[in-house]
Parts: sequence; structure tokens; C-alpha cells
Amino acid sequence: MINSGDSGFINVTFNPHNRRGKFHKSVNIFTNTKNKALKLDVLGIIIPPFNKINKVDGDIDLEYSTLSLGNVYDNETKVDTVEIVNHDSLSLNIFFEKIPSYLSLEVIPNKIPPNQKGFIISKLNVSQISTYGFFYEKIKMILLNKKLKSEKKLFLTATILPKLPAIENIDSQEVPIIFFPEKIKYINSNKNSKEVSFEFLFENRGSSDLQIHNIHVNQGCHVEAFSSIVKPGENGFIKLFCDDVDPGKDYKKIIDIISNDPIHTKETLRINYQYNGK
Repeated sequence: MINSGDSGFINVTFNPHNRRGKFHKSVNIFTNTKNKALKLDVLGIIIPPFNKINKVDGDIDLEYSTLSLGNVYDNETKVDTVEIVNHDSLSLNIFFEKIPSYLSLEVIPNKIPPNQKGFIISKLNVSQISTYGFFYEKIKMILLNKKLKSEKKLFLTATILPKLPAIENIDSQEVPIIFFPEKIKYINSNKNSKEVSFEFLFENRGSSDLQIHNIHVNQGCHVEAFSSIVKPGENGFIKLFCDDVDPGKDYKKIIDIISNDPIHTKETLRINYQYNGK
């Protein structure tokens, strides 16, 4: 609480691990003032250290084996770059197999000289992808010089979000607002079962229909059922089922919900589950 005439501050932390290039993050602030919802933007550029190179084999290094694009809107074309170092005494060619139509990959230069650097430039056309939420693509790379041929994997990940109109004053707009009274569940079970089912409840506190576009959950859990459209003032549910639990182990699962709420387009829920059965 900040009294009249006093100053306050908000400390925002961002983890740049496995991310490169420009970033744009938003922070939503809710207060008891006239403008109840405020949006802060944090922008910057992440520059990897020169020694941040993960070894792939004796002939080639990749700066990263995973291109993590972060949040990407469905009307964007997202570009990213990964650095290659050819440590061999021969020139290196790189080819890709079965590239999907929404992705393009280019190697510059197309033949990397001995002991020189090159780049793989990726372009993801999100408008051609018909899903929301977590996106994952595995690409096979063929490395070829005059003496050898080898295969490596390049991974691409992103979270695809619907591009929604900007909201300047939420009180004067007819928009859906998703609200979860409980975002973290702690489940401790003594039942002789390796399966667990549970529900998250939510409410549409806005003034137009709330639509759930997609729900992504960690491996080992599945979405059994959910409310896809919820009218203003009504409640919805998400029912999940996990079947990968073993006795004496702790499990932490993350659920991402993508909706047409312009402020909470992606909401994250968590499950901490411990099975004590025998």
C-alpha cells in the first residue's frame, strides 16, 4: 500500500537464458485507482557472451541447439539466428530435411570455410500455423564435407498467442476477463493409484464471451475436458488427468491457457503433486 504523496517501485526480473536478440515483455498492474489496469513494457536486446557455445561434435559447434522464440503473435513472422563454427580443415555444407511450409532456414554462407563462422537464419511464419500455445519443431540437419556426412538436430520452440486489440481503458471496453481463484494446486495422495484427476475452476469477469483457444500441459498429463466458451459472469472448468506418477516422487506440472482475454492472453497454472502410495 502506498500512501498519498509517497513513492513506490516495482522490481521486474527477466531470465534471458537460451534467448537472443530483441525482447518485449509486458507487466500488467491492477490497482484501486481510476485506471484499474495499467500496462508496463520492458524492451531490450539480449547479446550472448562470446564463449557461450555448446559443443556438438569435433567438427562443428552450434551456439545453441534450440531456437527459443518466446511469445509470438499469430500475425508475425519471427526471425532468429544461430551461430555455427566449422572447426574442420575442410569446407562444410549444411542441408535440412523436410522443412515445413511455415518455416524457412538459410545458411550464410552456404559453404562455411575451414575454421570459420557461419549462421543459420530461421523465419517462422506464424500465420500459417493453425494452433495456439506451445509450439515445437524438430529439424534434421545434414552436415557434409568431402570426407564425412553426419546428422544433427535443430529444435525450435515458441508460444503462439492470438493478436488482440490493444486495451487503453479496460473499464470502457467490452472484453472478456479470465480469473482463476486458484492457480496452484498442492496434491498429496496416499491412494494406491498411479493416476490422478483434478479440476481448475475459472470465471469470466468481463463483459463479452471468453473463448479458450488452447491448453498446453507437460508430458504425462492430459486435458480431459474444458469449457471452451464462457459467458460474462459465468464459470468454467478445466479437467486434467495425469498418469505418470510413481511412489515417493514429487511432480511439478505447468498448464498454459491461451484465451481471447486481451490482458491475460496466456495464463499459467501449476500442480505440485506427491504420490505416497505403495
